[in-house]
Order: sequence, then structure tokens, then C-alpha cells
Amino acid sequence: MPDHFSSVLPDVAARAVETRRDLHRFPELGMTEFRTASIVAERLTALGLDVKLGREVMDSASRMGMPPEAALDLAYRAAEAAGAPAKFLPSFAGGHTGVVGTLKGAAPGPTIALRVDMDALPILENDTQAHLPAREGFASARPA
Repeated sequence: MPDHFSSVLPDVAARAVETRRDLHRFPELGMTEFRTASIVAERLTALGLDVKLGREVMDSASRMGMPPEAALDLAYRAAEAAGAPAKFLPSFAGGHTGVVGTLKGAAPGPTIALRVDMDALPILENDTQAHLPAREGFASARPA
């Protein structure tokens, strides 16, 4: 591996672990991923990708399993309180939490698409020291 990469990769790996642990602390159920989507949008924008959000990439009528409006409002306020990037948060109001980042190459070539789920499951996390997130301080900060 060239020296350039060996000097950069530890920082990338450390930041990836830090990000994953941060997201783990603030789990969000389907259609309420306001904080997570805002962070993803912020990171993709910082990388220079063309980013489209919320209603630009989601058909409101096609969404299934929507939580009640009161639950959406509560989750939105929780995302604000948990530090969701304010620049992006309003784009996701009403449960439109889709994010699409497009990276265009300099030359024509094949297209690759990646789909990633951002929602969490409503489970009660183990709080014993045997559980790595509890032991290392990144267990969920929210009840199930």
C-alpha cells in the first residue's frame, strides 16, 4: 500500500467508527430517521456529491408503514435536540427521509447503485458491561 494511503486510512477508519457509534446512540425508526438522514446529507454534500433530499426523491403516496403525525413530530423534535444538522433537517419533515447522493465520474462507464437502510429496530438494548456499546459508552440514548 502506498505511503499516502497508509497515513490516511487510520483517520478514515477512526472517523467511520466514531460516526457509526454516534448513529448507534440515536436510533430512529422507519420514516423518522431525521437526524441520521441529516448527517448523511451533510457528509455526502461535504464530499462534493450531488445530493437530493426528502420529497425530491420520495413519492409521498408510495410510502408504507407511516407512523402517526404526532410520532413524526416527536421524532423531528428529538432529532433537533440531538444535534441534527439544521441546514438539512427541514428537508425531511413529515417522514420524507430519503437521501440520494450521486457521484459522477470523469468518463462514461457503468453505473453502480447502492441502497442503504438507515432505520433502527424498536428493541431494548442490553445495558450490561458484557455488551460492547454499553461498556464503551455508545449504547442507545433512547428507550426502545
